[in-house]
Amino acid sequence: MPIDIEASKFEDHNKLAVRALKERLEKIHLGGGEKKIAKHKEAGKMTARERIDALLDPKSPRIEIGAFAADGMYKEHGGAPCAGVVVVIGYVSKRQCIVVANDATVKAGAWFPMTGKKNLRAQEIAIENRLPIIYLVDSAGVYLPMQDEIFPDKEHFGRIFRNNAVMSSMGITQISAIMGSCVAGGAYLPIMSDEALIVEKTGSIFLAGSYLVKAAIGEDIDNETLGGATTHSEISGVTDYKCKDDADCLKKIRAIVDKLGKPKDAGFSREKSQAPKADPKEIYGILPTERAKPYDMREVIARLVDDSEYTEYKEGYGQSIITAYARIDGWAVGIVANQRKVVKSKKGEMQFGGVIYSDSADKATRFIANCNQKNIPLVFLQDVTGFMVGSRSEHGGIIKDGAKLVNAVSQQRGAQVHHHHRQQLRRRQLRHVRQGLRPAPHRGLAQRAGGRDGRRAGQQGDAPDRSGRAERQGRDHHPREGSRTAEQDPQQVRGDHQPVLRGEPVVAGCGDRSVGYTDVGEHGDRGGEPEPGDAGV
Repeated sequence: MPIDIEASKFEDHNKLAVRALKERLEKIHLGGGEKKIAKHKEAGKMTARERIDALLDPKSPRIEIGAFAADGMYKEHGGAPCAGVVVVIGYVSKRQCIVVANDATVKAGAWFPMTGKKNLRAQEIAIENRLPIIYLVDSAGVYLPMQDEIFPDKEHFGRIFRNNAVMSSMGITQISAIMGSCVAGGAYLPIMSDEALIVEKTGSIFLAGSYLVKAAIGEDIDNETLGGATTHSEISGVTDYKCKDDADCLKKIRAIVDKLGKPKDAGFSREKSQAPKADPKEIYGILPTERAKPYDMREVIARLVDDSEYTEYKEGYGQSIITAYARIDGWAVGIVANQRKVVKSKKGEMQFGGVIYSDSADKATRFIANCNQKNIPLVFLQDVTGFMVGSRSEHGGIIKDGAKLVNAVSQQRGAQVHHHHRQQLRRRQLRHVRQGLRPAPHRGLAQRAGGRDGRRAGQQGDAPDRSGRAERQGRDHHPREGSRTAEQDPQQVRGDHQPVLRGEPVVAGCGDRSVGYTDVGEHGDRGGEPEPGDAGV
C-alpha cells in the first residue's frame, strides 16, 4: 500500500503538538512546584491531586475540567497554575460526582479572579447535571491585591454562595471537607453544604484569623482554639465530622456518598458500546497542519462513532454542515459537524468549507429540533469560520436563518457536547468525548431554597430536613412541565440542558483561561506569617 506523504506530515505535526500539550500539562500538575509540594507534605497533608485520587474509585473513568485555566496569567504575581483549584468529574463509591479541590501549593490557596470563575463553572456543571459536588477546602481566602476583580460583579466570588443555596433547593448533595485553612467569606461555602468534615490539626475555619482578631478586639488566641477541629466539632457545632487526617476524611466522604439515594436519569437511549471500525489514531493524519486546508469531516466522524456507522440527515442539502444520527460509547447522539471540504450545491453554487450558509443553517436548525423532539443528546464537531457574508447571503436571509439556529441550540433540552477542532487534534479529547458523554438531568423538582439549615426542606413533598435542626425558609421552586424521571444506569449522569462537557476541549477543560499552603498574612484573608513569595506582589 503506497504511503500517503501528506497524511504522514499531518500525523507528525499533530503528534508533536499533542506531546507539547502534555508537557505543559505535566508542569501544571506540579502546582506551586516541587518545593511547595514537599513543604505541604511535611505538614502531614496530601496534595490536591493526591486527595482526589484517594477519593475517587480506583481505575474508574474521570475527566479533569479546566486544567489550563489561568495558564500564563498573573505572571506579575507569580502565576496561578490551574487557577489554583483542581476540578475533576469522577466516581465516588460508584456515584458520579464533581470534585473541587483547592491546590494548597499555589499562593496558599488564595483565590484569584480565575479561581472564582473556575469554581462557578464547576457549580454550573453540578446544577445542570444534578451531580453531587464535593469540596476539598484548603484555601487562605481571596488574594487581596486583586480583590477588586473578585468580589463586585454578578459572576464573581459572591455568586458561589448563591449557587450553594440554589443547589440545596434542588436537592443536589454538597459535601465539604475542611482539610486546611478556610477563611473569611470562603468559610460560608462548606457551612452552606449539606455536611461538613474537618481534619484535626490541619483544618481550621473562621471569619477572621488570630492576627486580625488581635488587631480588631485585642484578644490573644491561636488559630486552633479559635476555629480548629475540636472547636467546631465539639463546641460550636459548625462541622459534622472530626477526622484524624486526610485519609480518614476522604474515607468518611466515600461512606457518605455510598448512602446517597439512587439518582434519576434523562431517559437517553444506550446500547452496548462498539469500537469504531476505522482507527481513531488515523485522525492524526486527517487534520491538516495549515488552518486553511480542507479536509473531510466525515472521515473524522467515522473514527469517532460506534462501528463507524451513522445515518446522515438531509445529506445532499446544506452540505457545509453535516447532520447525522449515530452512537458514541453506546449512547444515541445527534451529530452536528462543520464540513471543511469545498462543496457544490444542486443549484451549482460553490460553498466554502467551514462556512455556514442559509441552507446549512436551516438544515441544522431542523435537525436539532428533531433531536430535541426525540430526546437525543447532541455532539457538535466545530471547525467554523462563521456565517457567509455579502449581498447574496443578506438578501437570502442569512441573519434570519442564523438566528433560528441559535434559537434551536439554546432551547435544546438534552445534553450537548462541543468539540472544537483546532490545528492540533488531541486524540485524548476524542477519547474523552467517547467516555465522557453523559446525559444531563431534567431540572425542576419542587423544592424550597435554603442554606445549610434548610437545605432539604420542601424536597419532594416538603420532606423534613435530614439534620432535624432547621426550619424551612426561602421561596417555592416549581417543577418545569415535561420533566421526567427514570431508573439510572450506574454509569449514567443525570441531565437536562447541558452535559458534563461543554464548549471547550476536554484536555483544556473550561477554556484556555480557566490556589495553597502556609499563611498568607497581609495579602490573604488568613491570619499568620506569610511564606516568602506566596502572596507577595
